[in-house]
Amino acid sequence: MCAIIDTNVFGLVFNKQNKEHKGFAPMHAWLHSGRGKLVYGGSKYAEELRGSLFKRSILELSRMGKTVVVSTREVDEYARQLKVKVPNKKFDDPHLAGC
Repeated sequence: MCAIIDTNVFGLVFNKQNKEHKGFAPMHAWLHSGRGKLVYGGSKYAEELRGSLFKRSILELSRMGKTVVVSTREVDEYARQLKVKVPNKKFDDPHLAGC
């Protein structure tokens, strides 16, 4: 099974020192020790990863075979279509749905 994790919650999932990590520890364990995989893709996600302190965590998961990377072109196109269908300004992560 796979999960999509928004980059703004990486600290909760990957930082064991975070006060709120306890609630996300099962996700961390599932990704690292279980059958879980992280799905991601698209140019916006890549941009958000570039500025993330948790890029190493993603690289580690990749080395473990625990990531599924979706085509940037496909994610970007689907996100663009979603933004047209759902023009609400509060819907600011269509790239996540594109994965």
